[in-house]
Amino acid sequence: MNHRERLEQTLSLCRDRIQEEVAALIGKPFHLGAPVFRLIDGHALGSEEVGSGRVFAPVRLDGEVEGMGLLLLRLRDALRIGGLLVMLPEVELRQAVEAEAWTEETADTFAEVAGIVCGALSAVFKEQFPRQVRFLAAGQQAVPAGEPVAAASLPAGEVLVLSLPMEAEGCDFGAFTLALPAAPFGLVAAGAATTPAEAVDGDAEFARPDGDADTIRADGAAWPAAVDAPERPDNQRLARRVMADCLARTADAVGNLLGGSLRITPERQLVLDRQEALAQAGGLQVLARLTVRGEGEGEGCVLTDLPTAAALGGSLLMLPEHELAAAMGADRLDPDLADGFAEVVTVIAGACTAVFAEQDRVARLGFDRGPVETAVPDRRTLPASGYCLAAGRVSFAGRDLGRLQLLVPASLLGVELPELSADAALEEAERSTGAGPEATVTASETAEKEGSGPGCESDPPPAAEVVLFSDDRGESERILAMLAEMGCTGRVCHFKDPVQGALAPGVRMVVLVMGEVSEQGFGVAIKLASAGLRAPLVAAAPAWTRTLVLQAVKYGVRDILVTPVTAADLRQRMAAAPEHLAA
Repeated sequence: MNHRERLEQTLSLCRDRIQEEVAALIGKPFHLGAPVFRLIDGHALGSEEVGSGRVFAPVRLDGEVEGMGLLLLRLRDALRIGGLLVMLPEVELRQAVEAEAWTEETADTFAEVAGIVCGALSAVFKEQFPRQVRFLAAGQQAVPAGEPVAAASLPAGEVLVLSLPMEAEGCDFGAFTLALPAAPFGLVAAGAATTPAEAVDGDAEFARPDGDADTIRADGAAWPAAVDAPERPDNQRLARRVMADCLARTADAVGNLLGGSLRITPERQLVLDRQEALAQAGGLQVLARLTVRGEGEGEGCVLTDLPTAAALGGSLLMLPEHELAAAMGADRLDPDLADGFAEVVTVIAGACTAVFAEQDRVARLGFDRGPVETAVPDRRTLPASGYCLAAGRVSFAGRDLGRLQLLVPASLLGVELPELSADAALEEAERSTGAGPEATVTASETAEKEGSGPGCESDPPPAAEVVLFSDDRGESERILAMLAEMGCTGRVCHFKDPVQGALAPGVRMVVLVMGEVSEQGFGVAIKLASAGLRAPLVAAAPAWTRTLVLQAVKYGVRDILVTPVTAADLRQRMAAAPEHLAA
């Protein structure tokens, strides 16, 4: 079986997986017809007539095969699938399709569909294809009918095109089209494809101490080194490639968490001993430890400046612009922002775990988030060993958030450096005598020293059955009175109060009471989810719209109440709430 036959066979197997997962996502029957393959020039995709606008969704190929592909649908088909996903009424759906009205909400729903498709492709290729390939959705562009398609939106060189007729709810759609670069799969000579360095602007380099470099795409994926590049040990080359994958996967995962496009522009990748790692780390840092498990054990970390940690935590909590700017300029990390940043680090740990799970030539490692500390890196901050470092600049929603560093013990990637024996002996002596640099201070410890202020955790009262997080005092008092009439206990916390102390095992329901639907309220929902809330979360506010309801559900809300809440509505929710929840 030649390269093309193998690739076409694997893509044919993807059809059933995509069909099943899209059908499960939209909750409607969804069918894909017989596959049709063709090998064409990528730019020819822009001139094909389909009688409609089109949606172009770039697909990044990562792993042992690298390049850019493309997912292509008619605009009206993307609108209909997105409408089915959010359960638009048929009249509204028909109007949107006929007008080909592409909105931010539609783009969000289609991004979810593109992510499901890429996940299905990755799963089948992992099982069926001889080389490891990951498919990552990398944005989208809607082009109205009659408008030209920018050449940058189309894959360069020859592509293998898969077309599958679509059908949903008895309606025939246009074709589902996937274009994959031919050269990386060995279908054509490598010279037939445009050199990646010509196709991507703003490439960054990962420098090495010896002065050579791998060219790294701005999205974190490494392009092959130049032919005349100095030879280097395979294990160091592999280590740099794995770290580049971790940085790229981190950008995708954190961007998904924050609900926007997050970019990490690589600055450098180095193999360092501990002294070198500390020397380049910078001054006061937020350090999140990563506990390494699996086929190796150790401790890595994520390092960021204070403004970067505040910006990432604040973006997760959806702070207003002026509050986010103030947080980035503060000289300490607020406990709520520390909690938000910790949740971001949890996602980074998951991204790194996913990358290492796909490796065949290095140990399969898992990463768990450990404590988050604010400290000036010193000898006691990092164990005495070598590190593989990947560092880059983080930007989100057009704002530069600062520098992020990811360090993983070099030995776990097969790179051995001589142990600094004198330094290690000094550290052991300090550990046994208790001497040495001052201990690092965690965000929670700082909060304890300075006083956490009024809130739920400062002096927790007896456990209540219902906890209200509220910025509407009058409505909260009404709800408490109705609960008392029902024989239930309730308790009120403000939006700015810590959430952990309110999540006792006896809590049956948490109600988010908003004077009006707000980003601050949704920020509380995110904090509750991050804290491991198991009780149902109900949101109560006036003037709900379809868009706001969908947004609330996205952040973990299970039910909606319109204020002023009636006793009948509250009694119905309490009847459905579980009697007992495990701690």
